[in-house]
Amino acid sequence: MEELKQNLYDEEKHIYKLNAENITYYVHIEEFEYEHNRVLLFVDATNEYTEKEKIILERDRDYLTNLYTRRAFMEKMDGLFQRESVLKHAAILMIDADGLKQVNDENGHLLGDQYLKQIASLFSGDNTEQTICARLGGDEFAVLLYGYDSEQELLNAIHEIEWKDASYYMKPAEGREIPLRFSIGYAVYKKDAADYHVLLKCADERMYLKKGEKRGSAGR
Repeated sequence: MEELKQNLYDEEKHIYKLNAENITYYVHIEEFEYEHNRVLLFVDATNEYTEKEKIILERDRDYLTNLYTRRAFMEKMDGLFQRESVLKHAAILMIDADGLKQVNDENGHLLGDQYLKQIASLFSGDNTEQTICARLGGDEFAVLLYGYDSEQELLNAIHEIEWKDASYYMKPAEGREIPLRFSIGYAVYKKDAADYHVLLKCADERMYLKKGEKRGSAGR
């Protein structure tokens, strides 16, 4: 009972979540008085809520990368940016996959999809408790890094992601290795803005500047 009480899932319908032996159960609890006794009524709602969870997962996750969709990412931002104590030192990153058209043209769209998936894995696999990642559409991604105790720790995490650009390769069954390349721009919470919409815009502008610098360097 105490464990259930700590895992409220749906307050309006009094649904609690219980994990036991790698299985998730959803339990509806009613409490009332009857003849001077406290009565607890438990109803198993697992089937109904498991189906709801499946629908939410399919709605909120990008089919290709399993990252959040744009809509789900914005919902997460709405909640987190009202909780300064949870955000602590935070930044929003905008990331754009470089060279996707060339990969598609030279190797086909199936390999292009794999290219996007592997780039997504470069910034979504580490420290998931302090990272929220989304595919906004096409070859564009957004990442929130949050919960860091200092600005330096946050910047170290950003630089680790930046370092991965062109440091990893996709290895098709046939043909040459393809470097995983991306451009990245970021904006720091409070330092650049406190509103996540402004941070996204700022990070996006910086990402396109970085993309332009790369094209300029390639042309020289």
